[in-house]
Amino acid sequence: MLVIHTAADLVSIMADANDSQRTGLIEKKARNVMGTIRALAQQVVCSAEDMECADGEGVLRLPGLLPAVETLNIAFHKLMRDPIFTWAKKRGYSIDVELQRGPTVVWFKSGGMTCGNDMVVMLIVVPRPKRSGGVEKDVEGIFGTTAAEQEVLSTGIIKSPVGGPIFVDSPFECQVGDMIILEEGEQILVKETTGPGNPKDFCVLCAVHSTTKKNEV
Repeated sequence: MLVIHTAADLVSIMADANDSQRTGLIEKKARNVMGTIRALAQQVVCSAEDMECADGEGVLRLPGLLPAVETLNIAFHKLMRDPIFTWAKKRGYSIDVELQRGPTVVWFKSGGMTCGNDMVVMLIVVPRPKRSGGVEKDVEGIFGTTAAEQEVLSTGIIKSPVGGPIFVDSPFECQVGDMIILEEGEQILVKETTGPGNPKDFCVLCAVHSTTKKNEV
């Protein structure tokens, strides 16, 4: 599991992939990468009416591929491939360059998803789908202010297997532009809460890659 919520979270894995660069340069690059991913993620504006059920009523997906989704996916893989691939190698496996599935926009209103065997799931948080009449366009360019920037944090849980049927729960908060990597057997779930508080649902761009363990190479 890897959760990237701030540029500081990104610095450590970028340092592993760029060990010859000075810390100051890596920190600057991390801020630029985080800013670019977050700005592009804010441009993924979907209509709730366009979403289709993917796994019961609680998980919906957007059919087709919006230009903004394709742009975000290309930028993410260009900017983050080396850091994430290096991080994976240190954990004992390699990630295939080619996508196995996706990119797809998935809206988790309840429930969640599980990363399959020999896979990683790469998620980027994007704005929640809007109802008709609620979709706002950014008139200031991709680095302008959008309604997505005002979205409140969502909360979720990542369950990581530690042996047999036993899982460790890792609660997290997410906002537009955050990046989450699920490893084999891990689950991401909407946090079941009652009463007032942050919304439970969250929406992500989802891309799935196959993996190969070191002893299988």
